[in-house]
Amino acid sequence: MKRLLICLCSVFLFQMAFALTTPLKISVIPPVALFNSSANVIGADIGLILTRSRSVIGAQAGLVCEAEYSYICQYAVCYAKAKNAYGFQYALGYVKIEKGYGLVMTMVSNVGTYTGIQFGEVGYADKTVGVQISGIYGCTKELRGVLYTGFYAKTDKLYGISFGCVNITREAYGVQLGLYNYAETLKGVQIGLINVVRKNGVLPVMIGINAGFK
Repeated sequence: MKRLLICLCSVFLFQMAFALTTPLKISVIPPVALFNSSANVIGADIGLILTRSRSVIGAQAGLVCEAEYSYICQYAVCYAKAKNAYGFQYALGYVKIEKGYGLVMTMVSNVGTYTGIQFGEVGYADKTVGVQISGIYGCTKELRGVLYTGFYAKTDKLYGISFGCVNITREAYGVQLGLYNYAETLKGVQIGLINVVRKNGVLPVMIGINAGFK
């Protein structure tokens, strides 16, 4: 009887360790976890130091959080990472996302393609559709929406509005607002103290306002 109970408990623990789906996962740091890193969590994924899961539909929280797919909420004290994120991502330090939809709030964010709102002190993105708000520095290769920064805003392609003390872009289709605005080519308006349009502005340099018609 004793051996049978031990055998049943061993089978149960083995199944828990390698289960594919669970409503609750608790980790210290992989592999010290109630379930392994390939688990799909529908509920809560809690890590005392680091938690890593394949997918989380619900809330993932810890010192460091990692998931291939994050749905609804990812909350990390230091670092949050997701290959695909849908919902809300928060970290005091750093957030990294390859593709996401929703809201990001952190000190430093580094995203691939993001649709929604990216909020922090420093923000990087390959493509932003929506709003990027950065306290110090905002950079996106392609912006379709609004980029706001307290100091420096940089884009390769701007379709919308860029607002900062310094706005630098290669191709601008829209409005640049700041103390210093620079664009290689512009189809729109620059409003600021110094406005530079290298190729097709009304003048290459103007005070107050400049415009371009590409």
